Amino acid sequence: MENISVGFIGCGTIASSIARGLSKAATCHVDDVHSKNTIGIQNMVVSKRSESKSRALCDDLSSKLDISVTETNQEILDACDLIFLTVVPQKAAEVLQGLEFDPNRHILVSLVSTANLQDLVRDSKLDLSRVAKMICLPSIARHKGVALLCCGDNDSDSATSARAFLTSLFGKMGGVVCLDTEADLEACMVTTCTMGPLYGTMKNQRDWLMRHTNSLSKTDASFLVVEQFAGAISDASRELQEQSNDSNTNSNASENRLEDLIEEQTPGGLNEQALKNYGTVLGGFAELQDPVMDAILSRIRGETDGSLNNSNDNDNSNS
Repeated sequence: MENISVGFIGCGTIASSIARGLSKAATCHVDDVHSKNTIGIQNMVVSKRSESKSRALCDDLSSKLDISVTETNQEILDACDLIFLTVVPQKAAEVLQGLEFDPNRHILVSLVSTANLQDLVRDSKLDLSRVAKMICLPSIARHKGVALLCCGDNDSDSATSARAFLTSLFGKMGGVVCLDTEADLEACMVTTCTMGPLYGTMKNQRDWLMRHTNSLSKTDASFLVVEQFAGAISDASRELQEQSNDSNTNSNASENRLEDLIEEQTPGGLNEQALKNYGTVLGGFAELQDPVMDAILSRIRGETDGSLNNSNDNDNSNS
């Protein structure tokens, strides 16, 4: 994959992370220029805002890439073919409407969660086949995690389609799941919103350790909890990756990997006991997680503000 010109309209945390992930893919196989995992970047142009992040990108990547900063968004379009839109939601329509896209050259990838494909088509005047929505986490900079992608063009059989191009591109940056509909993308977005609760769980476990040990420092407690979670996730991820790379592997093995991990817990052991106790205290994981995830999905779709109503509070307010 060679001679890609990449532009970023907006330069916040996610834009910076994608830029760094692209740079890593372009340079991590520098000794094998013909590697199928190599991305050849012709040039990269980023918005000045935020100035601290755009300056950091230039400082860090200029030795590897032809990268520059501009205050004018149209200059980004003039210099680049693949355009990432990473502005705040309330500015997306205004920014796009003020730009002139080349209908035969540009591909627009929006990271704006509230802008749907039809909004992007209307404001950019690009064909639906050249517009996509993407969701990723900052870990894409290190080729960790997975990118979620929804394209206006669903012709995945065409080697020249935007969907095929973007799927191949992000596949070199840790992995990608391409959804056929925006409704499916919205549902998958909910899982990215559970990062906060995961960190909250780890923090609570660290704090519990601090209350129940005398010699463990806060630093060591944090290290212990985080690395134990990382090890567990690594085991699950490694098995899935090995199975997906082995064409002779039964697909059911990958499908049921999480069930298998649960079943692998030693019968009568501590992990099995902890799992049972969670179910007893919380009424089961579905009872805890499903309402939270349903509420987040309703916020993404603009149906509610994402809050969970407390029936007791409502009863008290009516008394």
